Amino acid sequence: MQTIGGLWHLIRGSYGKLALAIGCGLLFAGTGLIPPLLIRQIIQWITDGGGTLEALILITVLLLVVYVGRGLARYGYGRFSHEVSFDVLHSLMVRVYTHLQGLPHRFFNNQRTGSLIARSINDIESIEDFIAHGIPELTIACVLPTAMISVLFYLNWQLALIALVPLPLASWLVFRSVSRVRKEWRPVRTRLEELTAQVQDNLSGVSVIKSFVQEGRQAAAIETRSRRLHDDMLRASSLSFVPVGVIEVTSGVGVVLVALAGGGMALAGTVSAADLFVFIVYLTQIYQPFLQLANTNDTLQKAAVSSERVFELLDIQPDIVSPP
Repeated sequence: MQTIGGLWHLIRGSYGKLALAIGCGLLFAGTGLIPPLLIRQIIQWITDGGGTLEALILITVLLLVVYVGRGLARYGYGRFSHEVSFDVLHSLMVRVYTHLQGLPHRFFNNQRTGSLIARSINDIESIEDFIAHGIPELTIACVLPTAMISVLFYLNWQLALIALVPLPLASWLVFRSVSRVRKEWRPVRTRLEELTAQVQDNLSGVSVIKSFVQEGRQAAAIETRSRRLHDDMLRASSLSFVPVGVIEVTSGVGVVLVALAGGGMALAGTVSAADLFVFIVYLTQIYQPFLQLANTNDTLQKAAVSSERVFELLDIQPDIVSPP
């Protein structure tokens, strides 16, 4: 079973809530485009004249409405996205447990109980994080920058091209690092599974361990497994945060280029101060969806690996299938 297809199948009963979550997320992100444009108008009135008190009051009322709408949209985005993820968490836990009960005895002879617990609980919780944040954030990361870039090109296409010079290189670097991160997180989940299995086995047989005075030996074994998990997590995490640094630098370079080129154009009179303001504000926001994805990249990669492990378990077919 393919991971993406399997996840999409899990969400099948919650398409409506997912659509609401994405819609609220897009509304929240889209309304962020409006305040700089309204303030741009105020700056134009200040520099060029033509504004009135009534028009200024109208602009401020519109700003208030926009920010109230953003608050409501942010609430809806968080609520509906987590409702979908909790629905998936519940249905997948029940599905995995029911599936395990139907597998033959020989399957359990070759599996440790702690390993199955890790896949049935820990990995599914990681998938819940992926559903709650991954799908809506990916949608916003595609739509919001596109809308902002369109506005920038409408205002001044030459300055827009200068502002976006760092974007292709940043996209390539982020793509390369993300593909490596996923490979690093798979052994982490395996180490966690092994550690969980070892702890479960030790606690189940703690009376035997104490009878043979093996506490020190077993504690050392747990320490060794935990240290391996610690080292693998550090290595994966160090790679996970590479995209964050790349995007921060890219965003800063874009602002520097706009400040230099746009400032020169403004001094020459080819770009207004109001348009330069919009460019700088948008550039501080245009990379935010990518930065948000980068900040949650380790969570998303862990969830992607966990979903592969859960679906591998669900792909194991029982010897006898009960009739529906």
